[in-house]
Amino acid sequence: MKVSKLRILLLGAVAVSLVVAACGGGGDPTSAPAPTSAPASSSAPAPTSAPASTPMPQPKGEFNLAFSEMGNFDGLCIHATCRNYTDFSYDYWLGAAPDGTDDFDSGAITEYSFNDDATVWTFKLRDGIPFHDGAGIADAHDMAFIYNWARDNEQSTYSTKGTWKRAIASFVAPDSNTFVATMHKSDPFFPSTGVARAGCGGSPCEIVSASAFETLGYGGFNKRPVNTGPYKIVDIMPGDSVTHEAISSHWFYGIPRFAEIKATLVPEETTRVALLKTGEIHATLISRGSAVALKDNSSVLLHILNGTGTTNIRVEQQYIDSYPGSGKNPMTDVRVRQALILYGIDRQTLADTFLYGFAEPTTNYPLTPSDPYYVKIPVPDYDPAKAKQLIADAGWPDGFELDMFIWPRPALPEGQEMMEAIAIAWEDIGLTVNRIPLSYEAWKDNYLFKGEAGAWGQGFDKPSISGMWYLANRRVGGTLGQYANILTSPYSMSFEPELREIGLAWAQAGDPVEYQRLAIEYQTMNSEKIYQNPALHDVGVIVATVNDPDIIPSYWGVRNFAYAYGYDQIAVANVWGL
Repeated sequence: MKVSKLRILLLGAVAVSLVVAACGGGGDPTSAPAPTSAPASSSAPAPTSAPASTPMPQPKGEFNLAFSEMGNFDGLCIHATCRNYTDFSYDYWLGAAPDGTDDFDSGAITEYSFNDDATVWTFKLRDGIPFHDGAGIADAHDMAFIYNWARDNEQSTYSTKGTWKRAIASFVAPDSNTFVATMHKSDPFFPSTGVARAGCGGSPCEIVSASAFETLGYGGFNKRPVNTGPYKIVDIMPGDSVTHEAISSHWFYGIPRFAEIKATLVPEETTRVALLKTGEIHATLISRGSAVALKDNSSVLLHILNGTGTTNIRVEQQYIDSYPGSGKNPMTDVRVRQALILYGIDRQTLADTFLYGFAEPTTNYPLTPSDPYYVKIPVPDYDPAKAKQLIADAGWPDGFELDMFIWPRPALPEGQEMMEAIAIAWEDIGLTVNRIPLSYEAWKDNYLFKGEAGAWGQGFDKPSISGMWYLANRRVGGTLGQYANILTSPYSMSFEPELREIGLAWAQAGDPVEYQRLAIEYQTMNSEKIYQNPALHDVGVIVATVNDPDIIPSYWGVRNFAYAYGYDQIAVANVWGL
């Protein structure tokens, strides 16, 4: 099939991007200008003293970040959490601007194209991006290596692994400047979901050295990765910190601003705020409550970017009929899901209290108000009596037991408290809620991704809820591409054939009218049957920094740090004056 004009628009004007790519970077080989006559000779001027040379600027000082969660302290960024603290050392195969559009200057890819039915994608890569410590030059063979490893290696836990095993026919590098991805079926969104810096956090979109990976093995590379970014990782202390050291000069960003960047795990927000006030750290993400308390503190600057994301709760394994030792799964009954998610959550109170009014209740997924095709789906009022009755009607008049997995997300500091509020509300309607606090990485490794790809979720042994997720607002192509991706994988929570078919048709819609019709149909069914479970949209992020112009060069740099969380953590490495 032909890839539609709508598809081009959704990708962020591919054709325009290709023109930009062709005009940037190295110049086209053209004829040299015609020589001009040599100037007439004249007496040489009297010699003068050579001007004093201006010393080259050097990276100096430290920049210290604190995060509430740092995953497994992996050097190889397999899960999106790693980007908090590894982005300084990486470049990306396909760069991204702060607004989430493709950037053909800051990454390896200078252009891409596709065949008529979008089953073959061809990416062209630039020359001359050096790996750290003289480890060679990045090229398409490195890209083919990490993409094949992500799809096929038993140690890979990339979330795209299961989907790619079924959907991807091959990843090859026919030469050092060309990478080709061939799909079994049309995939109009592969650059958004599989390659772009602003795309799916579960794809190998960072540039890594294939030769170093093969020499060191996964374990060795994970402790000391060989990358191409403006900084290199020199120390990983699991459970504590990751330290980056500046390289002398970066191929794109030039001379880094700081000699060292250190990311430290500080789970408690009160401790992070205290460290910020004393200048021991220079930036951190904070909650709205802390922002209110700090608004008059002259030693701290607050940088707020509203409307960047949506909070989500996961109802796990809606397709599992029963659990050994636990019995029938209540979540298979739509009335139970409606009771808990539609009527059993006081969205407005969550927005007004924990988020100080900087959010709105929603049941839309995956589109948000920033999308031109967004149509708001009505949100039911909080009604615990109706929720209790629906659960009784479904066959559980005395309630049932469920596990609630609660993990921190740096961009949503309030998330754990919000999950506790939901747990209390559900206990009030007769449920037994087992709170299981753990890291996001532990949840993924021990529950969601336990078992072979194709059988993910083997760690759950009773009805389970997970959250609270912060999902970044994305441009249409990224949103649809991401969801079309998980619709066909075990990562999907419902395995609902009708919903999946609507989603895939939506992803390949040929004109705006059809696109919007399917968007409304998909989101309405998702809302009514509770397959994905958004709670609030237009949730923003707040970055607090020291008020020191020598450390924080400009508001806009910090604002980009906030954008990092609004667009799947774009450009954390790029925003501090690099």
